[in-house]
Amino acid sequence: MDVGRYRFERFTEAGKNFSPRVTLRQNGQIGFNEGARNAYSIEDRKYAVLFYDNANAAIGILLTNDESEEGALPVRQSKTNTYIAAKSFLDKHRVDYSKATRLTPEQHGDVLVLQLDSAEIAEEEKPQPPEPIER
Repeated sequence: MDVGRYRFERFTEAGKNFSPRVTLRQNGQIGFNEGARNAYSIEDRKYAVLFYDNANAAIGILLTNDESEEGALPVRQSKTNTYIAAKSFLDKHRVDYSKATRLTPEQHGDVLVLQLDSAEIAEEEKPQPPEPIER
C-alpha cells in the first residue's frame, strides 16, 4: 500500500512466531522452533552440515538441499517438530546436552552460528495447579 512516500507491506501472518530459537535437546537433537523455521526458511531445506569451532565454542549449521555435500545430515520435519539428529556430532565435540539448552542463532552468510556460551537452560513448563473452586 502506498501512502505518500511510504510503501507499506501488509502483515498477514498473525499468530506466527518469528523469534528464532534453537534447542540442544537431551536426546542429542538440534531442534528448531517455529521462529527459526520461519526466519531461515528451514522447511525449504532437506539437509544440514554441522561444523564446530573449538576456540570459540560455537556450532555452525549450513542448511542445504545438496545431499552429496560431505557430512550432510537429514533435516527431519513434521508439522510440530523440526530437528537434526546430532548426538554423534555433539559427543565427538564434547558438547554437553545433559540438560536441554536454548540458543539464539546468528546468521553469518549461509551459516547459522550457535554460540554455546550464550546458552540458557530450557526449563520445561510445569503444569500449573488448577485454581481452587470457590463455593
